[in-house]
Amino acid sequence: MHSASDLRMLKYKKGWDSQGQVMENAKLHRVLIVDDEENVLKALKRTFMEDGYRVDTYTSPFDALGFIEKERVSAIISDFKMPGMDGLEFLLKTREMLPECVRVILTGHANLDTAIKAINSGAVYGYLTKPWDNDEIRIFLRNALKNYELERENRKLANLLDMRNKELEEANKNLETRVKEQTRFITNQFNKLKATFMETVKAFSRTVELRDPDLGAHMGRVAFLSRSIAVAMRLDGQTMQDTVVAAWLHDIGKIGLPDVVLAKDEKKLKDEEKGLLREHPALGELCLKDIPGFEGVSTIVRHHHERYNGSGYPDSLYEDHIPLGSRIINVADTFDRMLYSMGYGHPELVDKAWSYIKGFSGKLFDPDVVKALGDVEDLWRRSIKTLDIARKVGIDRLEPGFILAEDVKTKSGLLLLPKGVRLNDFHIMRIKNFHRAKAIKGWLLVLKQAGK
Repeated sequence: MHSASDLRMLKYKKGWDSQGQVMENAKLHRVLIVDDEENVLKALKRTFMEDGYRVDTYTSPFDALGFIEKERVSAIISDFKMPGMDGLEFLLKTREMLPECVRVILTGHANLDTAIKAINSGAVYGYLTKPWDNDEIRIFLRNALKNYELERENRKLANLLDMRNKELEEANKNLETRVKEQTRFITNQFNKLKATFMETVKAFSRTVELRDPDLGAHMGRVAFLSRSIAVAMRLDGQTMQDTVVAAWLHDIGKIGLPDVVLAKDEKKLKDEEKGLLREHPALGELCLKDIPGFEGVSTIVRHHHERYNGSGYPDSLYEDHIPLGSRIINVADTFDRMLYSMGYGHPELVDKAWSYIKGFSGKLFDPDVVKALGDVEDLWRRSIKTLDIARKVGIDRLEPGFILAEDVKTKSGLLLLPKGVRLNDFHIMRIKNFHRAKAIKGWLLVLKQAGK
């Protein structure tokens, strides 16, 4: 039978820790002991070697420093009082050389205050007093080395984390570079797509101009007014784009209408002709709706003749049921047609058209859109004053001073008058003679400079 003391000693000899578990990694640790007394060194070495540690001893702190320069140790136990260099000074030097190792000072009761101050300053892990108890000193070192292992593992984890953070930072930089490259690529593709989109709009616009130059010019002016209104109303980017593009193309459905319908004033159309004219918004939608990117545009085109009070066509929509872009184009389209029919640039006629729009605000027209048109009044008044407006004028309505906006040719291709000629009485008489002979069409495209 073993006494309790014998069992405790047996645990230590087998390398057990204070919880009764074998300390299997004891051989991994090297312990350095420095003391100027040989008998102290021998006693401590014997005690720690029984637990499986590798132990090195020195009586001189200077020799011990030389050893540390070449070898790594897990723990250093140093006597406090030694000739030439005390233990605290020695341990401070070892902290510079091996900052991670466990440093323990061996002291008598007389130097206990100094040892405690050293612990509080972080210079040493702890202290042992002379004389010592072997059981306690074993437990002390074992716990100290466990702390050493934990700190070393923490440092490894910290280093690993730091390395991973650097790798992540580098990966983020690479990702940022790739994102920038991809963004540039997408931006370039978007710009190409946008350019293609606008080229499609221009192609449609040119098609309308070829069919009816006057109609093409009207659509351009409506686009200018619509954009000005949209800016004043601070529309979002997509709504503004759809509105302006729809304004450029709002009358595209008219390219399928007969010349006789296009040439007449809407008020003079017969009922059957009015029915044909009222089909053009739906025809315009039909032209555009299946083109990618024109979904919103086609809807605006369909409803640009709806009236705020529901009296418009083709669907008799009213108020906010009408797309905002359609409400904007409706005001711009009506305003431009009134100016065109009365003559651009005459202040009293411009005022009359503007009064008409304001007078039907909240009835035929969206009041918010009318207000926005008023907000940009200076802009469109300046624009009107500087425009040379190409207009279709019937042969019987030609006047001296009109400037030809196109070549006048017979149906057989004979050039009568070139583009740019300012008409006089002789020119007009000659044109009328050819018209009576049915050699030329019944109208000409002329410029009548604004304000004249």
